[in-house]
Amino acid sequence: MESMYIHIPFCKNICSYCDFCKFVYHGPWIEKYLNALEKEIKSKYNGEVMKTVYIGGGTPSSLISK
Repeated sequence: MESMYIHIPFCKNICSYCDFCKFVYHGPWIEKYLNALEKEIKSKYNGEVMKTVYIGGGTPSSLISK
């Protein structure tokens, strides 16, 4: 595996034109999602060198608290 895509499905606002799987930002869901994502990465990643990691989806920056 040389690259991976990490989908962050959370948005502060939902845009009607967006086709991504998305959910309105909800704090308790964030922690559950990130824990499940960490578990999946640990189970699938075998120490390969990654050339590219794509982070996309809803609004990945919604995870940054202000």
